[in-house]
Amino acid sequence: MEKRTRSAAWLCLAFALEGAAAQAQTAVEHVVYTFGNYPHGANPYGTPALDSAGNLYGTTFEGGGANVGVVFKWSSSGYEVLHNFAGGSDGASPYTGVTLDSAGNIYGTTYNGGPANAGVVYEIPAGGKETVLYSFTGGSDGAHPYAGVVLDSSGNLYGTAYQGGASNAGVVYKLSPTGQETVLYAFTGGADGGNPYGGVVSDPEGNLYGTTYAGGNQYTKAGVVYRLNPAGQEKVLYTFPGYADGANPYAGVARDSVGNLFGTVGGVGGIIYKIGPSGTYKTLHQLKGSGPGGLKSGLALDAAGNLYGTTQGGGANNVGVAFKLDTVTGFQTLYSFPGPPKQVSYKISTGPTGGVALDAAGNVYGATPYGGAAGIVFEAPVSGAPKVLYTMRGASGGSIPFGNVIQDSEGNLTERRRTEAR
Repeated sequence: MEKRTRSAAWLCLAFALEGAAAQAQTAVEHVVYTFGNYPHGANPYGTPALDSAGNLYGTTFEGGGANVGVVFKWSSSGYEVLHNFAGGSDGASPYTGVTLDSAGNIYGTTYNGGPANAGVVYEIPAGGKETVLYSFTGGSDGAHPYAGVVLDSSGNLYGTAYQGGASNAGVVYKLSPTGQETVLYAFTGGADGGNPYGGVVSDPEGNLYGTTYAGGNQYTKAGVVYRLNPAGQEKVLYTFPGYADGANPYAGVARDSVGNLFGTVGGVGGIIYKIGPSGTYKTLHQLKGSGPGGLKSGLALDAAGNLYGTTQGGGANNVGVAFKLDTVTGFQTLYSFPGPPKQVSYKISTGPTGGVALDAAGNVYGATPYGGAAGIVFEAPVSGAPKVLYTMRGASGGSIPFGNVIQDSEGNLTERRRTEAR
């Protein structure tokens, strides 16, 4: 039976069984060759961050020395790995991207790693090495953050954890500059919501806004949109009804200067919605199953009120698109993702889960976990054709083999394996 896996740091392709003809003898395994993984990272799920100089920063969920992800930087000078996660106390497997402060320091979270293997919050100072700011215990403080963090003017970090808390339904937390964690709110999984995938955004008064994947309606448990005031009091702004009318948001919300909230949620092909300052809900656009479909990414908002994001499917190759929802002309496809080469097409299950970043000129940047061999970083400029800025590269001797080993009459072993052009 063929076995395919991406969870190990390395995979052994071939083995020889000595004395197979003699039934009484014991089979002995010999490693013929060990393949490497993706040393520069693989499968970027998060939304990249853009600095004022046009450099992109992000994470990969896999790849790197321990195959549990990296933090990377892409600039006009090329691609650079800033940190290889080791899978221990430093964290492992980041689903989200990173946040930058004005000094160029990088902040983020990992889903796993830390002493309890419940995830960490980390910082990479500008030009420095990774420091773990907080390790989740998996108890009342939270566990397994999918989302990243946001910063306030005092250097406090705010985020969500998918699990943990009093009801194991996730928490909203605050982390001080000295690494002191405070649980601002623990979800019960009931009408208040539960298990947030998405992070939070803030307003000038210090209120936090976000979504939960579960909880809300007692029958559909399709999630909510909430506001949390500085005193830790939650108000549910909208409860998703479920099914085709909106269910189980993965992403948080974007907020404009007058208090409107924008987000994405499942429902047929996916829904882009708006919640006004008074709490009025409106569907702005619903994707159809026959077109670009599936919405798990958050939205980016420009000064004119246009929204940008990615889909999980659809497009020329049915692996998703980057889009713009224009306030005048409606939904526009900016880039149809290329998908992988034919020899690695088995990897396609969904398209990108991250959103996009915008620069001051309106150029769109993002990353997909399944483009090329193990993900790409792309640009969709305001003028001109979209382009791939970087393709995650495999090890020089091949990566992640699959298929049957065939032995010829002379004892040589041959196997069709996945490799990547260098």
